[in-house]
Amino acid sequence: MPFRCFVTLKQKMTERELDLREQEVLEKGLLQFRTFDDHVRNALINNELIFGAAKNFNDPFDCNLPIDLDNVSIDLIKDYIEIENIKYALSEVEINKRAKDYFDNKAKFEKEIRNVINNYRRFSCFQIVTTNKTHKDIFFWANYADKHKGICLKFNGKIIDAKNHFEGIVRSLPIEYINCLKKIPEFNYLKYRIEKFKLGYDRAKELNGNRGASEYFFGIKSTKWKYENEVRFVSESLSMPFLEPYVKLKFNPSMLEKVYIGCNASLSTVNEVFKIMHLPKFSHVEVIKLVRDNKRFKLLEEKLK
Repeated sequence: MPFRCFVTLKQKMTERELDLREQEVLEKGLLQFRTFDDHVRNALINNELIFGAAKNFNDPFDCNLPIDLDNVSIDLIKDYIEIENIKYALSEVEINKRAKDYFDNKAKFEKEIRNVINNYRRFSCFQIVTTNKTHKDIFFWANYADKHKGICLKFNGKIIDAKNHFEGIVRSLPIEYINCLKKIPEFNYLKYRIEKFKLGYDRAKELNGNRGASEYFFGIKSTKWKYENEVRFVSESLSMPFLEPYVKLKFNPSMLEKVYIGCNASLSTVNEVFKIMHLPKFSHVEVIKLVRDNKRFKLLEEKLK
């Protein structure tokens, strides 16, 4: 199963609740609100999703949770250096030298760890279709689709099984929302990495609050963001860091079901989206223009295709 880390405000969700939530996604699908610029236009033509760097997120805590180094011993640092550089077979002298440098310069060490965590990953974010009105949410359009001038892509729920639908290493990661009145959970990254190497991924997660590094650094946000009902796709490069702030990965055109166009979109945007969705691979996709209701604070639909 792709999902195993949704939580309530008080405790982790039960297996039953997880299954129901996963079923909800499979049945109703996922939405992605986007500005319709050249990057999105070209990506859509090529049936690609755009994955961006963590530094582009609008939440200063997102992918930027603390790396606990306050109580880290020099011996733990040595163990970490050894397993992280195992293929280079560093000498004991070199390991000791690096460990002392990191121990004496915790700020430098933290920066290097954060670079490793973020530079090898790119992200693409989605909203769960919780109701039949989610795609008409005025707040989403205002904040994530260029003030209602952009588009919203509706994918079927099968896309959550990301590892089977994209090139490279991609995983779907539901967001865990933590009560903003509580402390941010502690997570000892060095200890986790060492335990993962020695004991395996599952056991290391058990010993660290049932979270891996990805769940902690990329999957935790404040409950202030809970309204988003976000699922995040993470593209990972294990061999070298991404050189560009954005990467594009192809998706199966059959997974795109609908394209909604914002109520403030230009005629040019409407025509371009309409043209793209008439490509043979998108012949099944519905195109719907949203318009303002003149009597209520809500959006209405006009089907174009």
